[in-house]
Amino acid sequence: MSGGNPDYTAPSYITNNRFVNVDMNSFAFIASPEPAWANPADCGNFPCTGPHNVLMDFKDNTFEGTSDTSVANPNGGNFQIIPNNPGFSPFIS
Repeated sequence: MSGGNPDYTAPSYITNNRFVNVDMNSFAFIASPEPAWANPADCGNFPCTGPHNVLMDFKDNTFEGTSDTSVANPNGGNFQIIPNNPGFSPFIS
């Protein structure tokens, strides 16, 4: 493996924001890892999984306007977004 860390994705902390007229179906997009990313120098003989390691942590945010707050605001604007990682996300509520 090289000296880098291609699979590491730092968490994103989104705090005290006001979201106005945000369509919750387009709130976040996390791409799947591309099989072409596999190379021996970075990841060995398997695709890098960086996009599977994303965490978006929202705290104390508000939603106004036509935003679908029933999706994102059941806990006072506190929620997390993770990717559809088949080895992890099915086990997280």
